[in-house]
Amino acid sequence: MRLLSPINLWFLTLLIPFIAMYILKRKNEEIIIPSNMLWHEAIDNLQASTPWEKLRTNILFFLQLLTILALILSLVNPFIYSQLSGYSKNIIVIDNSGSMNYKTKNSTKLEESKLEAERLVDSLPNKAEVTLITTSPNSEILLSSSKDKKQVKNLIKAIEKSNATSSNEEVISLIKSIANNEKNLAYYYFTDDVIEIEGVKGDVISLNGVLDNLILQNLSTTSDDEGVDAIATITNTSKDNKNVEIALYGDDKLLQIKEINIKGTENYNVQFDKISKGVSVLRAEIDIDDGLKEDNYFYNIVNQTNKKKVLMISEKNIFFEKAMSIRNDIELFKTNNPEEIKSGYDIYIYDGMLPESLPTDGNILITNLKDENNFIGLEPQIEGGSATFNKSSITDYIEGESFQLATFSPIKLSGNLQSFIEINNKVAGVLGTLNNRKVVMMGFNIHDSDMPLTHNFPILMNNIINYLSGNNMLENRNITCGESVKVSILNNVDNIKIIDSNNKEENFSNESAEVIYNKTVNPGIYKIIQKSKDKEIESLFSVNFPREESVLKENKDKKDINIIDKENSISGISLMTPLLIASLIFIILEWIGYIKINSNNKN
Repeated sequence: MRLLSPINLWFLTLLIPFIAMYILKRKNEEIIIPSNMLWHEAIDNLQASTPWEKLRTNILFFLQLLTILALILSLVNPFIYSQLSGYSKNIIVIDNSGSMNYKTKNSTKLEESKLEAERLVDSLPNKAEVTLITTSPNSEILLSSSKDKKQVKNLIKAIEKSNATSSNEEVISLIKSIANNEKNLAYYYFTDDVIEIEGVKGDVISLNGVLDNLILQNLSTTSDDEGVDAIATITNTSKDNKNVEIALYGDDKLLQIKEINIKGTENYNVQFDKISKGVSVLRAEIDIDDGLKEDNYFYNIVNQTNKKKVLMISEKNIFFEKAMSIRNDIELFKTNNPEEIKSGYDIYIYDGMLPESLPTDGNILITNLKDENNFIGLEPQIEGGSATFNKSSITDYIEGESFQLATFSPIKLSGNLQSFIEINNKVAGVLGTLNNRKVVMMGFNIHDSDMPLTHNFPILMNNIINYLSGNNMLENRNITCGESVKVSILNNVDNIKIIDSNNKEENFSNESAEVIYNKTVNPGIYKIIQKSKDKEIESLFSVNFPREESVLKENKDKKDINIIDKENSISGISLMTPLLIASLIFIILEWIGYIKINSNNKN
């Protein structure tokens, strides 16, 4: 048996004044006697009216006491796991995602869930098998079909919090898969999410009663010649107004601090103006002890607008020149000799002409590809038609859009190249890596299309420049906990090292063109270092707590621990209703006793 709302046991203290009232209360009654011969009987009655003797003979007192006890116990809500012994195989799921870090009246959702899970294990039959699963950052089976209760409880105690989102869908699929092969199976899902698993017996144990919370939703920046401006957005999830200080740090130094008053359920924007352009990392922080401390911080990598050097090798392409002239973060150089320059630029654009060998540095855009080249396979030129932009990292905002193309040379996909333009299932444009450098290639002359005349062209060129002009390492500098990071390995690199927010280092080999790093469960600033013989290149990226984990799920039942009743519930019964019925019966018996005693006194 479990007490689902043990905090209500404090109502038992009301019994002390209740009992004291009966002990101390004196009931005087006038008695007319014809003779003093009856004094002995009066003395006996006086002795019987001593406090403890009162309690011994007053049946109404005991009925009232039982009524109060039944009402208090109904508030505590005893719960009996009456059917546990019927299931030989049990799955216990502990949701350890970011939202389970919310503080409760006693500890956190996660810690209370672990305690409840341990009590559940104790109540299982000795021969019952237990499979233990966690949900974040990915679903993981910690233990499978174990009958060792001690081992199960030790593993439950060792479960650590995760700041990532949960993989509940994966876990639900896993439970269904196990249930297909096991008939005598039940699950117990400790979470704050809404979970439904059709066709499988089990319970979802949801914890409520968390503290009020303020959320630092975002920290965005813009920069100009005078410096960097930042805006922090704060949400108050409670109904009460809150006074709070918000501080802004740049490279771990306090830059500005502001005090605000934010109304209940309100969003509030805080502006920080003219921060030094030399700052590379910003951190905003709200100073408050609330329900979830992980969302009181927000990290941001400031985009430094160092101009990239772009070399265009072309006879003349006014469309390219115009598209790049609107950007103030690049410096354009032009030549019509592909063999003249081999290094020194961040981006090389080859329009209709190619060198014998590619440059030793920088990323590359090639258009109007010819059959005779040393870099990629082409099919003979054919008639075009309606070309469509596929989903890719350079077709944001134009995916699914089309343009007309006269002729093109279909590109043969190879290596890790990906199509982003297709005509009748033929590839007209690709992106990917070649010799550890990013490349974008198009098998047609843009002058033979109407693409430059559409609104898609400037968007495409902007996306291509963004893709090619990065630091050659990262596609995204700001991610959330649990997300993977794709790191492109630079040319001639001997060693790649990633240092996490706790200063733990991990080294990677340079055997592939990229590294997938997924150890991002902790918020903070991460550093990537790539070393070659003559230089060392560093890059930073920020990891923030996922704000969707700050949003509380709406639970209809606001008890501290809520075992959700449903058709497939196997948990047993709650004693709340029987106790309420018992208290009503005691009240009726007390009323009957009161009427009977009064009628006897009258007689």
